[in-house]
Amino acid sequence: MSFSKVPEKNDYVNQHHCVAIESDWLVPIESPPIHGGWLVVERGRVAFVGNELPTKFTSIPKVRLADTAILPGLVNSHCHLEFSDLIEPIPVGSSFPSWIRSVIDRRKSIDVDSLRLAEARQAALSKGIVESYVAGVRWVVDMTTQPWSSGWIDSAVDDLSTATPSVLGGMPQPQIVVQPCFELIDISQTRCEQTFGFAKSQCAGANSNSRGRGGLAPHATYTASPRLTQRCVNTSDQEQRLVSMHLAESVEEMEWISTHSGPFSELLSPILGEDYFKSLGSVEQHLKFLSQAWRALIVHGNYLSVRDLAILSQHAASMALVHCPRTHGYFGHAHETSTRYPLAERMLAGVRHLLGTDSRASNPDLNLWSEAQAVRANHPGIASQQILRMVTTDAAKFLAIDDRYGDLSVGGPANLTAIQCLTCPNVGSSYGELYDAILSTKTRACPLESLLVA
Repeated sequence: MSFSKVPEKNDYVNQHHCVAIESDWLVPIESPPIHGGWLVVERGRVAFVGNELPTKFTSIPKVRLADTAILPGLVNSHCHLEFSDLIEPIPVGSSFPSWIRSVIDRRKSIDVDSLRLAEARQAALSKGIVESYVAGVRWVVDMTTQPWSSGWIDSAVDDLSTATPSVLGGMPQPQIVVQPCFELIDISQTRCEQTFGFAKSQCAGANSNSRGRGGLAPHATYTASPRLTQRCVNTSDQEQRLVSMHLAESVEEMEWISTHSGPFSELLSPILGEDYFKSLGSVEQHLKFLSQAWRALIVHGNYLSVRDLAILSQHAASMALVHCPRTHGYFGHAHETSTRYPLAERMLAGVRHLLGTDSRASNPDLNLWSEAQAVRANHPGIASQQILRMVTTDAAKFLAIDDRYGDLSVGGPANLTAIQCLTCPNVGSSYGELYDAILSTKTRACPLESLLVA
């Protein structure tokens, strides 16, 4: 990477705050890649994308980025930032419920008093935001539990912007957006009203440049009833809010909701309300309600039935399945024919897929690029361009944020992701080899503006 000398006096730069960036590849994903192209950023937005730099931009500061491809910003469709202070994942134990018990015990160990818990939660959130941003992520859908404050996100992103100034004009302030989805639980009526009330109060607050529109997250089949899911869906439909829910994640979950027995019994029985079993529903019941939401993310879905998948396929415009590859591998989930997640088969059936990192409780880091690379390694039959869509343009369009993120086009924001250490193949009329090279295990992702810091 080399920098040209920034002109001391340049009326165009002074007035318009521009920078021109030449990269080996510009990769909009939805249109053909541009080899050796130019990207001009003006006041934080893309002013030009193309092969030849227009005359009016020839005198502005220029940067050459070698062995680099520039992509739309990465979108993480599922994360739990509250666990970002963990150094390593929580051990799986004998079953999935035993892992959940370890997660609960960890929360209790921090909850000495409300002040300490809030401080610890804010610190973890801030650490997760920084880690995500450094890995090139621009948007994070975060499952949010109490205690929580909207100001924590703004403060973390403000601190990030102060810590990483760009040496060239025109680039946006370091920017990552967190979209909170507030977790809802109705293991008892009291718990249901408490969590729903908190979620509604937070959704009523104003958004900011660092916070996306708040969503609702009925937790899972074993902690949220179809009644609660329907309540969330009604709000989603009326207010155009995202709904996110864990469904069919483990075999123990499927056993519990069908027989009310198994490893989940020991975990849940002591905390259940009197009417819990009366309202306990099936995965299919939840999916039917979720199909009526404005947008619904179905998280994990490892053990969805053929009937369940048909619902997702029929409503692909408003429902997406979020796969977290490395978390899936961590728990060793087994499917009908192998331990490999049946991604190709489900995509062929018309099920929309996006990718997420889950959390550091089940993942070594929050690097979404590593998730995309894991899909490339585990599913060689899926085109790399399709995998890239899952973490960029397709995710942004589904979440209805493509006017601000997940795009590389004139007029769009310059919150882009750079892919470094790229060994460029000889590309002919087909770009398949280029997309494969971009997703090589040797490449790494970072925010574009981080390469413009001295």
